[in-house]
Amino acid sequence: IGSFLINFIGEPHIAGLSHADAAHYVSIYWGGAMIGRFIGFAVMRVVSPGKTLAFNSLAAIALVLVATFTRGDLAMWAILAVGLCNSIMFPTIFSM
Repeated sequence: IGSFLINFIGEPHIAGLSHADAAHYVSIYWGGAMIGRFIGFAVMRVVSPGKTLAFNSLAAIALVLVATFTRGDLAMWAILAVGLCNSIMFPTIFSM
């Protein structure tokens, strides 16, 4: 998702931003991924990794569906929030 954000945000029915302006929002996506890793580390000390992975997976699916079936700012922020949900998936899958 992170590699297609500039094109997605630049779509006229999403935000219609130039590539230079959309690049700012890509940093928000990756910043969310970084914050999610730190939060995920703390959460997985209390909640099992399987439950954390299931919750984040379902949240990411819901956000992608929102981004797919809506327009404008809602679609843009939904796809950006996927970074927060994806953050713990890779390390959790390989540690299980």
